[in-house]
Amino acid sequence: MNRREFIGGVAGAGCCAAAGGCRAMLDAQGLCGCGRDYFCTWETQRATRKVGQSERDNLDENTLFSEGGWARELFPRDRRDLLLVVDDGWDVPYGAVNAGAGHSAFGRMALNESRFPSFAGSDTRRLRAFGDAVRDCGWRGAGLWIAAQAEGERPGLGLPRERVAEHLKRRLGESADAGIGYWKVDWGVHAGDLWFRETMSDLAASYAPDLVIEHSLGFNNALNGVAYPDGKPRLADGSLDLVGETGRMLGNPGFDDLKRRYSEIMAFSDSFRTYDTLGPMTTATAVERAVFALACADATRSGCTVNVEDEPVLGAALGLGVGIMRAGIWPDPAVPEPSPKHRRLAEVSRCVAWRRYAPVFGSDRGCPVRYSEAAAEERWHFADKSTWWSAAFGRTLFQRAPSVVSRGVPLPEVSLDGDERPVVCASMHPDTEATCVASIPILTQTKGWHTPECGVALDAALDRRRPLGVFGRFGSVTVKCRDRGRIFARDLLADGGTEITGRCRFAGEDVVLPGELLARIGVSAADDGSSPGVVVYME
Repeated sequence: MNRREFIGGVAGAGCCAAAGGCRAMLDAQGLCGCGRDYFCTWETQRATRKVGQSERDNLDENTLFSEGGWARELFPRDRRDLLLVVDDGWDVPYGAVNAGAGHSAFGRMALNESRFPSFAGSDTRRLRAFGDAVRDCGWRGAGLWIAAQAEGERPGLGLPRERVAEHLKRRLGESADAGIGYWKVDWGVHAGDLWFRETMSDLAASYAPDLVIEHSLGFNNALNGVAYPDGKPRLADGSLDLVGETGRMLGNPGFDDLKRRYSEIMAFSDSFRTYDTLGPMTTATAVERAVFALACADATRSGCTVNVEDEPVLGAALGLGVGIMRAGIWPDPAVPEPSPKHRRLAEVSRCVAWRRYAPVFGSDRGCPVRYSEAAAEERWHFADKSTWWSAAFGRTLFQRAPSVVSRGVPLPEVSLDGDERPVVCASMHPDTEATCVASIPILTQTKGWHTPECGVALDAALDRRRPLGVFGRFGSVTVKCRDRGRIFARDLLADGGTEITGRCRFAGEDVVLPGELLARIGVSAADDGSSPGVVVYME
């Protein structure tokens, strides 16, 4: 029996169904038991490092557990629903470099003694104490960044498969004993090796059956549109050919091989991460990758869920996992940017709150992705030192993605108020039937960070059993409404709702909800520049 067969219907929303349905889980515990959302330390390692310090060296027991440490201070509202995933650095010595002979230090998968001296004893005892410390700080649990290799391996010098398998068995067993909830499996000697990733997932079914394993296939570039068969960007006349003519993956024959590889990995994965994007221009890149990954998963009816990293509104709108990487303790960027994400924390909390109505779900739930032929576009000039990828410096780049995307509902009808196309995403959860729609802000050089104006109509019902989540700003939101109860809306971060029945317009079996009012209510509990987020319900 392989990992996917073992997990069966447990992946995504199925984990709730296996325990008696989401409503039963939520009523009993006040949270959803999916465990697919997490805060990842990597960008905070980058943003808060000292001068001359590497991101990797800015991770130890002091940064996590001291007074003011990340585990103790970040996301107090959301910790009980989020895992804390420690990223690259936790299991290697200070000064480790993934180059040459230094590459062999990665893949140890055991808490590094010099970074975590207070955690004593065997590898098993130390990891168990670490997991306990994270949970004691109020987090749902702990997760680990994992290099796709065994300790001692480096490019051109691998270990026999039997030794690699034994290494994985031991470390999986230790994670199970420690109650580790998530492995974020990233780069390494075996990053693109199907055997390694499938062996890891299959062994986890026996040695760590409660562990969620997230696989990925890195692009080695941060933008969509050009497929690099050798994994390296192409140079043309000394300049970097980044996005070709379309800035897209969908419909690009150069990505056919990637489709096949995605599908092979999704057949056994619990979660699949869409990989790094290029801030601050991230919406179109993330949406395009999410649709591409969902289409691959749908083709195999995989229970694998898709993780879109630090895109909480997209995650909420389409039932996708998120790996939050922002934190309020970051300094402002040296090169100013519109609406820096470390200031927009409320939208993270709203995504987490929406999970109680609609947890993450996989493609095995019969909700195939749909997307429009029409595309939205982002375009931005990257000044020197304005982002993490130096290849973008001094260039004006663009990305495109489907303007309208849905899962579990027909594509929303979008009425444009101008020439610019928005990014509108919607889904209906296969268990709870909660519907969510979002208009996700985009970035352009002329308008900055903004939401193109539009109205939206959904072929979905609002009634006493089916709440509606609305993220972002719309001119209006139209849904089916065969009942005539009182309609309320509340900020997902608020305790009480506001009746809006008198502000709604009823037309046959439809009700038109005023977008401006929803947006105003949607930031009433916290207004930090985040996208508004409301739940609309009927009594």
